[in-house]
Amino acid sequence: DSDGQGTSFYPSSPFTPGETVTVTIAGPICGGSGDSAAFQVARPAPPSKAAPAQTPAKPTAPQLQSFQSVPQLQPPVLQVTKSDPSSEGDFLLAPKGGPAAGGPMIVNGSGQLVWFDPLPLGVNSSDLRVQTYAGQPVLTWWQGQVTDGHGAGEDVIMNEHYQVVAVVKAGNGYSADLHEFVLGPGRTAWVTAFDAVGWDLSPVGGPRDGAVYDGIVQELDVRTGNVLFQWDSLDHVGVGLSSVAYSASTGFPYDYFHVNSIDPQPDGTVLISSRNTDCALYLADLQTGALIWRLGGKGSQFAMGSGTSFALQHDAELHGDSLVTVFDDEGTQTGGPPARALKLRLDLARHTASLVWAYNGPNNVVVPNQGNVQTLADGNAVVGWGAGTYTTEMTTSGQLLFQANFTGPVNSYRAYRSVWNGQPTTLPALALGGSGAGLEAYASWNGATDVSAWEVLGGPSTSGLTPIVTRSATGFET
Repeated sequence: DSDGQGTSFYPSSPFTPGETVTVTIAGPICGGSGDSAAFQVARPAPPSKAAPAQTPAKPTAPQLQSFQSVPQLQPPVLQVTKSDPSSEGDFLLAPKGGPAAGGPMIVNGSGQLVWFDPLPLGVNSSDLRVQTYAGQPVLTWWQGQVTDGHGAGEDVIMNEHYQVVAVVKAGNGYSADLHEFVLGPGRTAWVTAFDAVGWDLSPVGGPRDGAVYDGIVQELDVRTGNVLFQWDSLDHVGVGLSSVAYSASTGFPYDYFHVNSIDPQPDGTVLISSRNTDCALYLADLQTGALIWRLGGKGSQFAMGSGTSFALQHDAELHGDSLVTVFDDEGTQTGGPPARALKLRLDLARHTASLVWAYNGPNNVVVPNQGNVQTLADGNAVVGWGAGTYTTEMTTSGQLLFQANFTGPVNSYRAYRSVWNGQPTTLPALALGGSGAGLEAYASWNGATDVSAWEVLGGPSTSGLTPIVTRSATGFET
């Protein structure tokens, strides 16, 4: 493999469900016995029974922006109630949930639109952020369909000219899930995936021939699609550890684990967040997949200090080996405690967790799902409040620097703030209205980040143009 850490083998024909596969090579196999290892191929889950039909609530029509120069571009309104002009960087969001088209979206520190890429109705996007690929800054996001809280789609890498560099799909026949897409060194990428397999659910009061979602973590070679590493929750965490009660009435496989974030580390480990196995974080060894420790929930291997417990969490990240940030959802669709952004300190020798800081959301917002915490270089924290619709930035002392929210049912799975230099290859857009002395010109350039002014020229022919007026750029459209 391109990372020099393993070898990929492609069988000439598909394996049979339930078949035991034995692999033997001229050398030791991690997790095996000497030069040999064996595994059993999973059985596909039986077809799901349709869930009881429910009448969906009529979505509230969100407020949409409109522009004379690009009338087809109608991103949702982001209402900014607090903005600090001294902060640097743009906010990266992926609005969804309304009757209008959503998609990747960048706004500046005042909440004014910088770039919007509307996707077809019914196609969702999530996790828009700035990452590094092949030594260059890029935009990345997931896009696809969402069913039962799981995504089936692909991940996109786009350069500063808004040209697609690569499209990353999960390996081994799976579909990339919406929850995480992380670029690693050497042109590798990390994704999450889910697979419905047949499983004995008697430990949780279900049938022996039941169906369960396997939570999957993969590291991929972006250029070849080779799977460099795969971790399956069912190999390491039993269904009996789930905090979610089994119910046959959902019509979907039992979602006992629900992986919703991964954070690979340079020391050969990866931090995995499981929303449903008693709301725990797991640190896994990349050589064997074995679990090193578990943080949170009833089975926590750390004594949880005052204010450190979390529930239904998202976006767990390690900073060094002793600091963890996590978005503590806490709430459910029917209510619950307010959500929090947390930073914890781990004492690995004493196995204790202590609170560094905790931030509540605007109006103590209750968040049933989604959310993230981004730590900036200056120590500030950008928090996306997921289903709570808010985006905020706070200092380490908790001083609010930025606050904005979408209206209606629109929300963004995560929110980030990064410096982004967009240089589109498309032409600026221009619209003219009025006539004579009342002539009005409207100009915009979707994605351009360094436009300072617009100059209008006029004359009897294209070869006889002279400047008429120059205006400083005012937001997305001038």
